[in-house]
Amino acid sequence: MADNNYDNSGGLWKRKPKEDDDPSKSYPHYTGSVTMNGTKKNCSAWLNIDKKEGQPDINIKLNDPIKK
Repeated sequence: MADNNYDNSGGLWKRKPKEDDDPSKSYPHYTGSVTMNGTKKNCSAWLNIDKKEGQPDINIKLNDPIKK
């Protein structure tokens, strides 16, 4: 039997623009989820296209999932 333990891992997918996106806001380039120590978190990533000295190439933010 295969071991499907994906703890401390995750995945990101390229975010597609939506019709109701506000042009004055910055939306992440990638979104997805990660599992850390058995807890699932939402993950967003922004690519630093106009990178300045000392900035990382990618900024990442983790949030608790929104309960619907």
